[in-house]
Amino acid sequence: MTNKYLETWVGSKMCFQLVGAQYIVLSPMEVLSVEADGQVCLLTLADGNRITAARHLGYYKAGLIQNFQFIEVSKSLLINVFHNVKYAPRERTIQLSSGQVVSVSKSKQEVLNKVFKDLHNLWEMNISETTLADS
Repeated sequence: MTNKYLETWVGSKMCFQLVGAQYIVLSPMEVLSVEADGQVCLLTLADGNRITAARHLGYYKAGLIQNFQFIEVSKSLLINVFHNVKYAPRERTIQLSSGQVVSVSKSKQEVLNKVFKDLHNLWEMNISETTLADS
């Protein structure tokens, strides 16, 4: 038997196990990035704090990408697409809302180019639909 309220709540939150058998529940918008650090990973939060999660990046990777709009910029770093401020493909860098600039690996650049082109196209379609609706 499942709890529909719990399923909905879990679907909109992220739960990380911390070192010391504690857990933290976060909104996706609170997390800027998740970075591998050996057998643990470091969460960088929008408020500037950094938290160490007790599991390795691979444990969280698929769920963050599929469910929470994170993108892989290198083998060791996932960023929250909603905290992207500027993507510079020629320089292979992304600036986050915190001001932090992260490097994009060559192997991930093609995928990122497609992601940001798709985001731009969706934005343009939204603007066009809004303009037509206002006419």
